[in-house]
Amino acid sequence: VLLADGSVLVVGSGIGELSSEAFVYRPSLVGPLSSGALLSFASSELSRGLSARNPQRATIQGGPDAHLELTLGNTGSEWLIVSGPRFTGLSLSSRIAATGAASIYFGWQSPSEHWRVVAQGGTKPRLLRMEAGQESEQGSCGGTTLSSLGGALSFHDVELAVAGRDVELTMDAELVLSCSLEDAPATGQAGLGLQGAIGQELRVEFISLER
Repeated sequence: VLLADGSVLVVGSGIGELSSEAFVYRPSLVGPLSSGALLSFASSELSRGLSARNPQRATIQGGPDAHLELTLGNTGSEWLIVSGPRFTGLSLSSRIAATGAASIYFGWQSPSEHWRVVAQGGTKPRLLRMEAGQESEQGSCGGTTLSSLGGALSFHDVELAVAGRDVELTMDAELVLSCSLEDAPATGQAGLGLQGAIGQELRVEFISLER
């Protein structure tokens, strides 16, 4: 039985045998079954564990307002995926600033197989699915037009919750997107990204992932 913290309850001693034996198996804290992850760019230890599409576009800016800075090149899109844990149910929290369209990825299998929520000021957030390299809008969604994010580089608290077929995005404690899917997304990794024009930026103070 998979428990809420990512550990596994094992009951019985063998196939077809009755037994009162039981134990809890705790998988590696840094592998695909780990219960979560925290990346903070104010700490060299906590800043490890990101896979970037182009590592040269992702730099850590130190100091009292330490953050990771992702800058767009001529591809028009960059992403940062948290290495290790894979999630079905997910709570992703972050503090971000963006001058382009920010994306929150989940169910990540590869660049051609994943889900993402796109958020940009002046538009309603959208839920997209990339399947076999083809992207389409998904779900029955209700959303709120964002008055900020995507213009000036001001930071916002964002939280993405994925529970079964339900996906919700909260920004600065306000629910801005709620979607119901036909099927629950596949288990996968999670992360952040940016789409837009050359030179646009995504700044990230931290990323927290929990089951």
